[in-house]
Amino acid sequence: MVSVAVLPIFAPKTVAIRESDIEVSYAASGGPGGQGVNTTNSAVRMRHKPTGLWVRVTTSRSQQMNKATAKRLLAGRIQEREYAAQNAQYAEKRKAMLGDTGRGGSRRTYNFFKGFVSDHVRGTQTYDLKGVMKGRLELLGA
Repeated sequence: MVSVAVLPIFAPKTVAIRESDIEVSYAASGGPGGQGVNTTNSAVRMRHKPTGLWVRVTTSRSQQMNKATAKRLLAGRIQEREYAAQNAQYAEKRKAMLGDTGRGGSRRTYNFFKGFVSDHVRGTQTYDLKGVMKGRLELLGA
């Protein structure tokens, strides 16, 4: 069985995050590092207000580096969410065009191994596979 669908190709868009859409908070990083860990607020927690997504970065001792990393991670997560929504919409269109491409949607089954043809619409079957392949569809009750 062959099914063909022609759908447009979509390209993922780059995400631009506005500063007004971001809520940033700072905290002490914690973990090993002695007394310096508790004195600097280098951990960055960033929340994207429209989507509700948030990230927390504590990889560097620099607040500016953590903020830049958090912004990149947040943009990546937003882009991933948009891509998933776009992909779901694409899959929905594809399913609407093709329907069920499994055996239930087939009109005939040609079994070359056992040498028979089944017509699922009429509910007939013949063991003269070669005759049907030569165009003698009356063997199936056509």
